[in-house]
Amino acid sequence: MSDAARMTGELARQLRLMRTACTTFDTGDEEQALHIGTILRTLFHQTNSSTSLMTHLGAAAPEKIHATKRHHGDWKDFLAIELTPAAAPPIRTAPLLGRAVLEPVPVKDWWFDQPVFVHNGTDYSRKRIVLSMVNKDGGAHVDELEKFYVVLQEGMNFVGIKGSMTFDGPAPYPQEQWIYPNNGHFSLLRQFGHEVLESAARDGWG
Repeated sequence: MSDAARMTGELARQLRLMRTACTTFDTGDEEQALHIGTILRTLFHQTNSSTSLMTHLGAAAPEKIHATKRHHGDWKDFLAIELTPAAAPPIRTAPLLGRAVLEPVPVKDWWFDQPVFVHNGTDYSRKRIVLSMVNKDGGAHVDELEKFYVVLQEGMNFVGIKGSMTFDGPAPYPQEQWIYPNNGHFSLLRQFGHEVLESAARDGWG
């Protein structure tokens, strides 16, 4: 088998793994985002010591990717907020998936440049979020988390809810204190996976 054929086959395999991880995520296993992140790193992360699959593909690599259309310049382009006042937790994020309009952008812009999350005036790209999850939050390694990623995990830059309700029995979550969605980092990775899979389907990757 030639190197080119092997890399084309590897792209098809990584896309199958992505589909499996995304399907399982959608059944409620949000920690599949760790697998989505690892696949994204394999596909796009290029360093002096590690060659991305897109680089291995060379001229066969796609030049554009169908990205979520931007309106706000932050997480609000990618996620919806879901409120379920009687549930625990009462507030969650959800990836927009097919509810989002996609538009083609250069792969470089998609991976390196587009702001996805903003903290203290600093923009964080898909690359920064993916690598923080994979390299520090258990996708492939565990290490001290970056401050922006902790803020993303804790959800305090999202919308919060302050419970003040009466329940027939114990309250399912603390009352009279702010609660924020703590799954935004997972939901963002699922939306990134959606973008990749849609691009593969529309443009015939693999």
